Amino acid sequence: MNYVHISGLDLNLLKVLHAVLSERSVSRAAERLNRTQPAVSHALGRLRGHFGDPLLVRGGAGMEPTPLGIRLLPRVAAAMAELDGLFDRCSDFDPLTTTRTVVIGASDYAAFVVLPWVLPGLATAAPGLRLIVRNTSATRGLAMLEAGEAEILWGVFPDPPQRVRAEELFHEEFLVVARRGHPAFDQGRLTVEAYAAADHANVSLRGESGGFIDAVLEEQGVRRRIVLTLGHFLMAAHVLAGTDLIVTEPRRLLAPLVERLDLVSAVPPVRVPGFAVSQVWHMRSSGDPVLDWLREGIAAAMSPKS
Repeated sequence: MNYVHISGLDLNLLKVLHAVLSERSVSRAAERLNRTQPAVSHALGRLRGHFGDPLLVRGGAGMEPTPLGIRLLPRVAAAMAELDGLFDRCSDFDPLTTTRTVVIGASDYAAFVVLPWVLPGLATAAPGLRLIVRNTSATRGLAMLEAGEAEILWGVFPDPPQRVRAEELFHEEFLVVARRGHPAFDQGRLTVEAYAAADHANVSLRGESGGFIDAVLEEQGVRRRIVLTLGHFLMAAHVLAGTDLIVTEPRRLLAPLVERLDLVSAVPPVRVPGFAVSQVWHMRSSGDPVLDWLREGIAAAMSPKS
């Protein structure tokens, strides 16, 4: 593999390179950088001339990085993290005046639970701070973190890589919900037999028809019949009206929707252990005052919910 130099780029071009490779879109990169789209397009043209490579090309799902672009992204992300840390440490960080953009990777479940507790405090303490929240899974999220496409992740990471730091935000349990009047529910009670006989909707970000809950159930001699698999957590409760489907998903996701969607709920009729939801970050970003401050604020905002 040929060694590719990025040291010949000025800081503005390095920022554009990082943004367009991370966002895979000139318009989103312009928004992230708070620049005009023509300015970012012009800078991308200069970058293409510098590297003698298009860096981004049109693909079936929009813009895709070229092989060189894929190789460049983690190196550019590391360089930007180092530069951000250098400049922040050389200046007095003030949350009230920062205009930093921070990219967070999270599933719709994690974003649904964490953002309402975090955003009010940020609006007061750091009104110029901008967040970009990208939908992701645990596996994809760690790859995003490594490539610099996200700076903080929220989710379930029971065994993070050595280069990743993790901090538990809260412990989660499961809840079972269905439409009001569901035949499996008897005055809010749900038996193992009724649970096993019902049709179930399942959430899998990778599209798998079974998962953690099914493995736990099978250990206790219980099997459920999954007839619908969804790729988004927030869809699960909304598909129950007019059906006899049952959903078993995290309590913090389902509990706020029970009254709003006229559902009934119960604890699982078999023992289903809970799980920890954490925020994780790459060790290279430790010491960045903005990210350190933000992570501390997120942890403080979630601590009463643990």
